Parts: sequence; structure tokens; C-alpha cells
Amino acid sequence: MKRRRSILLCVPLIIITYIPFPLLLFAQVPDAQAPKLKISEKRVIKTFTDYVRELKFSPFQNYFAITSGDNTVTLYNSAFEPIWKSQGNRKSVGGRVSFSPDEKYMTFTRYKSKKDIGILSIEKLAVVQHLQAHSY
Repeated sequence: MKRRRSILLCVPLIIITYIPFPLLLFAQVPDAQAPKLKISEKRVIKTFTDYVRELKFSPFQNYFAITSGDNTVTLYNSAFEPIWKSQGNRKSVGGRVSFSPDEKYMTFTRYKSKKDIGILSIEKLAVVQHLQAHSY
């Protein structure tokens, strides 16, 4: 009987761990870091020539980045305007993107080749570092 209880107690933890992505996307942020992008806003972006691989919001939700299947990374501001775009090798599948906690930098994979990483300065809108041939 004790084993059944421990198994039943583990089930809710597993369910909590696997909350669907949209619910995590709009988690509450403290007032000092209130997001500029609102849940009620609905916009459709139709500029993609291939499938969307990943969408990430910056920590304070002032920016978001989208990677697509043709290896394009596009950075948007809170007005949903594209402010920076990069395309690596079109034959390569789209990469991943991540923001620094202070929203000053964005990293993205597959910058020049399959194993490269680019680091973008969001303030300058320029790649400030190119890391070559990483292993993953």
C-alpha cells in the first residue's frame, strides 16, 4: 500500500512539469518588469517562406525572436515590427534562439554553418561574437 501512495503522489508532479507551452508563455511578471506585449493582443505574421521552428520572448517581453525552417532568425520589437534578420545556409534546418537575462544580447545557433553560434547585441543590432564549430 505504501508504494501505491508514493506513486500517486508522483503523478501530480509529472502533470505540473508538463504544463502546455502557452500557459508558461504568459506567466505573471512582477510590476517592475511588466511586459509590453499583452495576452489580449493578436497579430498574424505572414512573412515566412518555411515552417516556424521556434518562437522565444525576451525576459521582459520587449522583444521576441522567430526561427524558421529555412535557417532564418528574425528579431521583432513589441510593436511586432521586424528589427533584425539573419539567414544562414538555406539548406540547413532552422536553429535555436535565446536571450540574455538583461535583454542586451540574443544568441542563435547555425549562424554561418551548422555548428556555429552568433551573439547579437540588441542595442547595436549587430553580431558581436561568432563562436565556431561548437559541439552539441
